[in-house]
Amino acid sequence: PRVLTLMNGLYSVLKLGLTHCRGGLSWTVPPGNCRYSEVGDNPMSLGNLTYTFSESTFDTARMVQELSMLLTAGRLSDKSQKSIVEAAEKVKADPATATRLATQLIVSTPEFHSTGIVSRTGVKRPPPQEVGKPDKPYKAVIHLMLAGGCDSFNMLVPYGNCRTNLEEQYESIRGEIAIPKNKLLKIDAGNVDQVCQEFGIHHKLSTLRDLYNDEDVVFFANTGVMTKPVNKENFKEDTITQLFAHNAMQAEIRRLDPKKYVRRTGALGRAVDALSLRQFKTRAVAIGTDGPTTVSLTGRLDASPPIYTVDQGKATPFNTDEFVPGMTDLVMELNGATSSGSSVFGETWSSSLVEADYQTNEINKVLDDNNISTSFPGDRIGKNMQLLAELINARKGMKVERDFFYIQMGGYDTHSGIESRLESLFSTFNSALEAFVTELKKQGVWKDVVIVQTSDFGRTLSPNSQSGTDHAWSGHTWIAGGGLKGGRVLGRYPDNILEDSDLWIGRGRLIPTTSYDVIHNAVLKWAGVAEEEMDGVLPNRNQFNDLFEVSDLFEDTTTVSSRLRR
Repeated sequence: PRVLTLMNGLYSVLKLGLTHCRGGLSWTVPPGNCRYSEVGDNPMSLGNLTYTFSESTFDTARMVQELSMLLTAGRLSDKSQKSIVEAAEKVKADPATATRLATQLIVSTPEFHSTGIVSRTGVKRPPPQEVGKPDKPYKAVIHLMLAGGCDSFNMLVPYGNCRTNLEEQYESIRGEIAIPKNKLLKIDAGNVDQVCQEFGIHHKLSTLRDLYNDEDVVFFANTGVMTKPVNKENFKEDTITQLFAHNAMQAEIRRLDPKKYVRRTGALGRAVDALSLRQFKTRAVAIGTDGPTTVSLTGRLDASPPIYTVDQGKATPFNTDEFVPGMTDLVMELNGATSSGSSVFGETWSSSLVEADYQTNEINKVLDDNNISTSFPGDRIGKNMQLLAELINARKGMKVERDFFYIQMGGYDTHSGIESRLESLFSTFNSALEAFVTELKKQGVWKDVVIVQTSDFGRTLSPNSQSGTDHAWSGHTWIAGGGLKGGRVLGRYPDNILEDSDLWIGRGRLIPTTSYDVIHNAVLKWAGVAEEEMDGVLPNRNQFNDLFEVSDLFEDTTTVSSRLRR
């Protein structure tokens, strides 16, 4: 949960200065250099906190009083000050250590994080109420971001039986980066009206081809971030999102709320809100990533459960590098139960911190005891997909009915050497996907899981001078799962990709014709969000009249309407 990420970051700043080591708040120090980080003035940091006790003779009680005035405007209670003084007294032989310890403890308190008066009862805060057994079937939605802007016009390629000369157009516009047919895996478009009846998948994505042939994958042609349907004349004024920019377009894919009706939330987070308010047992997990990437899972503070960030086989724990033994226990004591007249904001902080620490320890216990039999690749995406499989396997132990995951794989910003880079990226991803699907089939939940693949944007159809491609707009995407009506290419694959196309906006960029909103409409309803809740979950969906419904994409059309839970 983010409250633990915040605290770990503050502790890192107090011990090491402004670095990114040990969960720090900066990105300045190369990861390899963290092993040289010592507590104290760190020459590798952007800066260090320089507070020292103002009096010539070090006095622990006076030092804590002074810090209380500086950090809480003197609101730190006598009871909390006494506990902090007692802890600092044990290490007062080194005044710098005593000061750092006291500072860490004070920034952990509700008085530091709120402006009211806090009155602790001295009673230990009880653990959160245990969740009952699941009573609804399990389902999981996985948002997979291929970060950097995947060149998906070389992932799904026109192959044959086209009603226009699209194959020749592809070879002409792509030039040296066009993929020859002997490096494509042929698929049928399915019983749909497409410009071509045969397409080719990049030959390094054999698992994706096999899943497509098993009707476990649906491709969506010419997709992208859209405010509303546009054309060449009006796309600039009618598109709110800053086009062709990594940060803006990634953020909008995660949010799907270009007009910011529900600020600082993501599409999956709003779905979690809707289901949690109807007493679904939900879980939101960001795997191998943190910070702005977790906005996909972010809901309203008053509705959603905490977001777990899981990396290196564990949910991010609190204060693993204790400054002194027993420090974490003291932090929990400083955030103990409060009286009825205590600050409500302070109570919110303390309850959030204690609950986050408890839940993180619980999820890590489950992961520690969790064993899966499938072998995964040892690279980063392989390890993260293994973590994803382990979390799904732990669904019963954590009593989860609805899982929402965010995971990403970077490296797709292919401005140069696109042929070799895509071969490497797709090969790496293909191996991880194969292991993941194999494991989920063993668990018997492949039909209960759907992967929604996205990317920042597509890339220019015409290559640049470095045998790469640049930022564009439309591309192709896919969803995968055992419960899909797969084996089809939906959306509108452009019948003209040259300069005279009605979608061409310059430099080999095309306007998308399928919005991510229309795909999420079906996926989130399949997960259980009711029709009457969808305008709050996807506030921009009514800009499009081609929304996919559950019956369009899924074999199992049974969903749990909110009316059944009221």
